[in-house]
Amino acid sequence: MMLIAIGLSAAVIVGVPVLMFSINLVNSTSSYQSAQSFADKMFSYVDAVDAQDVTVVEETIIVPLNVTMNSGFKRLDIVYHAPDQAPYGWTEYYQHEIDLLPPSTTGQQIVRVEMYNNTIQIRFIPHP
Repeated sequence: MMLIAIGLSAAVIVGVPVLMFSINLVNSTSSYQSAQSFADKMFSYVDAVDAQDVTVVEETIIVPLNVTMNSGFKRLDIVYHAPDQAPYGWTEYYQHEIDLLPPSTTGQQIVRVEMYNNTIQIRFIPHP
């Protein structure tokens, strides 16, 4: 009986941290995938306007946690930086200048990407 109790105690002592690590790993992977999906969508919207396939793209999109956006001249950067992890970023370059008003919050937003005066404007509007 004592051996069973020791065996169960050992399993709990070793198993719980491993389980918690696994749950954290799955959550981190899911958050990273959300950020990557967000970046892919944003780049495709900007690509369409930059190539002048369309003049305006307006879509509802979910801005994930720990994601920031920056622009510089003809470059758009999207960075995912979860706590206790190294940041990971995606960058795309375009033929037109980028004017970015980044999202002020996470969650559901309306993104509007349009060509205005030969500049790609990217605006985020909180979803009503």
